[in-house]
Order: sequence, then structure tokens, then C-alpha cells
Amino acid sequence: MSSNDYINNTIDNCLIAAENGNKIAQYNLGDFYRNGIGIEKDIKKAIHWYQKAAENDNENDYANLVKDLQHKKDKDKNYGVLPYIAPEVLRCKPYTPASVIYSFSMIMWEFTSVIPPFNLMKTFKRPTIIDLENIISRC
Repeated sequence: MSSNDYINNTIDNCLIAAENGNKIAQYNLGDFYRNGIGIEKDIKKAIHWYQKAAENDNENDYANLVKDLQHKKDKDKNYGVLPYIAPEVLRCKPYTPASVIYSFSMIMWEFTSVIPPFNLMKTFKRPTIIDLENIISRC
């Protein structure tokens, strides 16, 4: 299977999930259309899918994104769900093909593993000074 076939298959699966009411798939499909990832860039379709995601979610994040898109205020802002945004974009660097690939790979991670990116980080506990001293002494 070529990479284009893989992307097309993924978008098809995302579309099916979005049409069945999956809010994450709806939001991701909005991102695909907004950024032209694997499909032709289409802001109207992006807004449609963001609105669907907003209707299926109690939080206002999606709704605020739709409002900003409709008013075309998103030129200087970064939007998205944090685990899916490339670190350089969070540092206000411009989008590059590499940052789009990062975002797409995080989405693919969730599709294939059914585990949200960085889900295990919730249990992360910052080491204490004593823990660090023990680690250093073992070296």
C-alpha cells in the first residue's frame, strides 16, 4: 500500500467515524480540510466539521474555533488540540511540511493504537532531588 493509499484510506475512515458522530473524527476532519492534509483545502467544509464537533461536545473550544474561522481571525493564531500540534508550532514558528506530518502522525497513532497521544503522561510524576541523586549515583 502506497503512502497516498494509506492517507486516502485514513481520511475515508475518519469521514465514516465523523458521519457517525465521533467528535474527535469530526474535529480531525475539520483540520484536514482546513490545512489541506490529504484532501483539497476547503474552509467551508472545515467550518462544517468543526461545528459538528462543537455540537457533540460540552466545551466551548470547538465553538470558539468556528467563530474565529468564520471571522477569518485565525491568520496569526495556532489552533488545535495540544497533543496533535508540533512543538515548533507551539513556539510560534510557521507550519512546515514536517509540522503537518507530526500532527498527522499523532492522529494516526490514536487511530491505530486507540490510545490518545501522551495519554500515559497523566501518570508522570516529576522526580524529586533525592530521586535524581540516586539516579546520578548509580551512573
